[in-house]
Amino acid sequence: MHCLGGEISTQGIYYPNSNRICELRTTVTVNEYFDLTPWLSIGLGGGLRGLLSTREFAPSAEDFIVDENYIHIHFNSLSAKLGYLRETWGKLDQISPLDILNPIEVSSAFLDCEKEQAKIPIPMSVFSVYFSDTLTFKLSLIPFFEKSVYDDLEEDSSPYNVVEFPLPLEEQVPEKAIGNVEFGTGVFLTLRETDCALYYFRGFQDFPAYRIENILPPTKIFAQYPLIHMLGLDFETVVDRWGIRGECSLLFGEGYQRTSEINYIEANALTSGIGLDTSYADNYFNASVLYRTIFVTESIEEEKNEISITANFEKRIAYDTVEVDFLGMYNVFSGSIYGKATLSVSPIDNFWISSAISVFEGESGDYLGRFRDKDAYYLELVYNF
Repeated sequence: MHCLGGEISTQGIYYPNSNRICELRTTVTVNEYFDLTPWLSIGLGGGLRGLLSTREFAPSAEDFIVDENYIHIHFNSLSAKLGYLRETWGKLDQISPLDILNPIEVSSAFLDCEKEQAKIPIPMSVFSVYFSDTLTFKLSLIPFFEKSVYDDLEEDSSPYNVVEFPLPLEEQVPEKAIGNVEFGTGVFLTLRETDCALYYFRGFQDFPAYRIENILPPTKIFAQYPLIHMLGLDFETVVDRWGIRGECSLLFGEGYQRTSEINYIEANALTSGIGLDTSYADNYFNASVLYRTIFVTESIEEEKNEISITANFEKRIAYDTVEVDFLGMYNVFSGSIYGKATLSVSPIDNFWISSAISVFEGESGDYLGRFRDKDAYYLELVYNF
């Protein structure tokens, strides 16, 4: 089998609170899939992305996109997938504490609002052993560290870059060495009508923690990526027309910024959550609640205990040619809010015109609060082929 597809999209974006920046982002991607033999297939993907902007220091930029490119060898009980991959862990719809294999691009997370779109494909090998229809073991190997980014297009001047320090920044990225290979394992099983899984991950924190140089007077700040370990589990089941999902992760060694100085402390954190979703008529709804506690006694920028609520509602009308989408996130104790409303119209097959407004509110140092002045209005044209 041979399958060719792709997408052309253009986004015009206005940031009213970020120096009233206007941007035009255009992306062209092409993906092709081949079944060469009954046991061998190949996926190829790539494209180009360009930026025109009123940013003072970056009026234009371009970037080559490396999408998923892989070789997939598959038999009845064994398979191996090697190349540039996106691999998904966890069951929750919008925010998953287990889904940490791939780094992310923050601008895509907010502009596209889809987890898969925000993930950066990285060199990875995934080996699967299928013991039965209800029991699978997977091993994911990442040969060298890849960091998350705020924006692939001129990150230093991007509205989504929330890092600003009074001293020069020096990155200390983990070396490409056998001892720094990241890996994760997953055991996936089905018990009656419930899918569940157990996970372990050993790798590095994707976003840096910051530490000031230990000399007086300091002349630089170090961006470091602590070694972390994660244990996790999830489940998914169906009750009547409702899908019910849950996750729990225990993260060891993540770096959290202190409030009193440019420095961080490594600590452990427990995150658990429950979510549900349903479809009825031409409507779709999902919601989830996450609770996180950080086991630390010192003062840090993040809330040590936080409840996060996320909800998404989609409605399609006029024979699926009009779609209305509402997404909201709320951190209860920090008071941070993110909301996005989108109206999409498809005047012809495979072509969509969307307008959207995204709004941030919050004053704390939590993840959403850092983007409190990043409100955006945009118009997007998308053609799929």
